[in-house]
Formats: sequence, C-alpha cells, structure tokens
Amino acid sequence: MHRTGARAVWNAGIGFSTCAHCGREIIRRPGRPWARVPRGYVVVWRPVRPDQKTGEHRDWSKPASWIADAASEPHPPNMAEMLEAITAQPPFTDMISSLSPLPAAATLAPAPDATAEIPADPPREPVERAHPPQPSRHAARIRTTLSLLHHRIARRLARPVIAREPASRGFRHLARRIGAAQPDGKRIGSILLSAVCDAGTANDTMLMFAAMLQDELGGRLLVVDATLRADGISSALGLSAVPGLSDVRDNDPHGALELIQLLPRPSIFLMPAGLNPGAVNPNDFLALLPALSAHFDHILIQQHAIFSDTRYLPIAAGADLVIVLAEEGQSRMPDLARCRETFRANAIGQVGMLLALPPTDPAA
Repeated sequence: MHRTGARAVWNAGIGFSTCAHCGREIIRRPGRPWARVPRGYVVVWRPVRPDQKTGEHRDWSKPASWIADAASEPHPPNMAEMLEAITAQPPFTDMISSLSPLPAAATLAPAPDATAEIPADPPREPVERAHPPQPSRHAARIRTTLSLLHHRIARRLARPVIAREPASRGFRHLARRIGAAQPDGKRIGSILLSAVCDAGTANDTMLMFAAMLQDELGGRLLVVDATLRADGISSALGLSAVPGLSDVRDNDPHGALELIQLLPRPSIFLMPAGLNPGAVNPNDFLALLPALSAHFDHILIQQHAIFSDTRYLPIAAGADLVIVLAEEGQSRMPDLARCRETFRANAIGQVGMLLALPPTDPAA
C-alpha cells in the first residue's frame, strides 16, 4: 500500500521518492509499481553539478532538496518505447561503449550490510574524491539491466509470426502474366473472376485485383458486377441502389455507357449490378461486350461459383479468361471439382485458379 505524491525524481529510468504513508524510501522500476527498496540495497544520494539553465544546485544528501516536481523530471519510458528502442537501436554493447558516463542524481547499489542504517547527514565531499568515476562498472551495470529487460520483454511479447509477402505482390505478378499472355494471338481483354468463397473475400479480392491490374497494365479498366445478387462489389462500394447492368439493353450501347460509375481511383470504372440484379439477361450483356471493349482496355467481371446459376455460363463462355477464386480453409474441394466439371461440359478452356489466403491476425 505504498503511495507517492506528485513529487519524485527519476534517474536512469528508475523513480525515487518517499512513501506518503510510512515515510520510507520507495523506488519504481520500469513496468513495475512503486515499492520499497529491495533487501540488500540502499539508495545513495550525492551532490550533482548545478543546472546550467536555472542555476539550481541540489544537495542529494538532504531529502529536503532532492524532491523535485515530477512534471519537470524525465519519466521512465513505457513498455512500447522500450521495446522499440531495443529492436531499432544498435547492439547495447556498441551503444553504451560510445557514450560518456553521465552524472547520476541517485543510484540503487548493493548495501554492504542489509541491516545497516543510512547516516542522517553524510559528510559533504567533492564528487571526484568521494565517488571516483568508474565508467566500466557503470557501463556493465547498464548492459546487464538492458539485457535482462530485453529478454523479459521478448519472452512476454514474442509470438509466432509467419513471414508473408505483401498481398499486392501476387496480384501484380498475375497481372503481368495476363498482360504478356496472348492465346491464339489475341490479347486478353475480358477477365471473369468466379468466386467459390464468401462475398466478403470475393469483394476484397476484386478491389485488390482491379487496382493491381490497372497499375501494372495501365489503360482504362471497367469492373462489372455480374453476380446477379445484391452482395457483389457494388454493395461493397455503396452503389447497390443505382442503375446498372440489370437496366441496360442490347440495342442501346450509349445508354449503357451512361450507367457506368466513376471510382475514386483514376482510370477504374464500375458497371453496378443495377436496381434489380436478379433480372439481368446475360445475352444483353454479351451483345454490349464488343462496344464496351472499344472504350476500355480491360474488363473485369465478377461472378459467384459457375455452378450456382446457369445464367453465369454465357458470360463465362464469352470471356477471354476465367479465374476461379478459392479461399484456403474455406472453399470446399467438392465445389472446386464441380467447377471443373462445369467448365469441361461447356467447353470453357481458358481457366485458371487464384488462391486467397486468410489473414494471419483474425482482427486484421
């Protein structure tokens, strides 16, 4: 139940004060509460040089002069700052050896006798004669303290982390391969992403894939929400209640262009699902695909699993490339087998697969 007031003094990350209840000397080490001086140690006070800014001279051998305002004293760093310093700075031995010894206001040193009493008023002598500087012992003590602190923090905070590459790197590599691939001498202009996973993963992948595809290949990119549902990329972007794919007609290509929405990222556009996503006619979209290809360099189409709706088949057959999106640990192998059989039965040959990995941290 020791308690300290608003006045204390800090030295080398250790706080020194007196208890407001019992009047005993108490200390505070980093990451620990205020406590009595450990058995076998005493607090040694000694004079220091006057402050060059204020001209103040404190006599550390007299308690009335060593208590200072805590607001003006440096406080010990918190755990995050200490961990950052340990991991970001050079080795402690090199760092400490390059520093000159600093004068200390108070130190925690082993007592020659645990039962010995501290003199009420020790004799005043110059610092140089009473306490000759010992930089080697001082540096060794600091190295030992920091080493123990480093191992303790590492032991308490360390957790297995899987080193993984940034997600954008895989999408960039895929985009470059798409740009370089020319099956039958024809450039890949329309890409269909068929998701065998939940809508959240599909929408996140669409956003990342669209950004990296346009960033790597350049030009104008059109994203088409052809999920025939209300949980596609249109919903993720807040454009589920605007006209779109379900409202276009095959005989009005200019009207279809007017339904395209501008996105915040330059050169990326969106054809929303429309006011009634379930009323989409795939043949109308296929009739408009040549006109859209004349205005956009690449068209990225979003669908769910190819076997979940027969209306997905005409659009998949008209795309230059079909990519099946699966999520590790979530997509079922029987569903992937059904996708393969559906593609084979409908003579859809340009098919690849993209595997999405779940985040390491569930809160990320």
